[in-house]
Amino acid sequence: SQNRIKKTPSCLVLLTHLTDLNLSRNELTSFTITTSSLEHLDLSHNQLSEIKVQSKASPSRMKVLLLDHNNLPSIKASITNLRSLTILNLSHNLLSPHSHSLISQSVSIL
Repeated sequence: SQNRIKKTPSCLVLLTHLTDLNLSRNELTSFTITTSSLEHLDLSHNQLSEIKVQSKASPSRMKVLLLDHNNLPSIKASITNLRSLTILNLSHNLLSPHSHSLISQSVSIL
């Protein structure tokens, strides 16, 4: 947190047992989830305009995803398909009001 990181560290793909990652309050504009072991990911307070899930990653264990205070214009289908997700914070982004309708009702949207 608060390290002025501008690009996703390439070493993340090697951390196959990583469960919690806090990259909040940095300068990221794009982020790709590259590991399937993540359960809690905090990308809040960045400059994100895009978040993707690498096809081979499929983070099926993801429970908490914090994307608040970014510049996200929309939510990708890969994010809405995270089956274990229970908390998703999308507040203070550039999302259209209908974006929330794409998300499963079992998810608490903050």
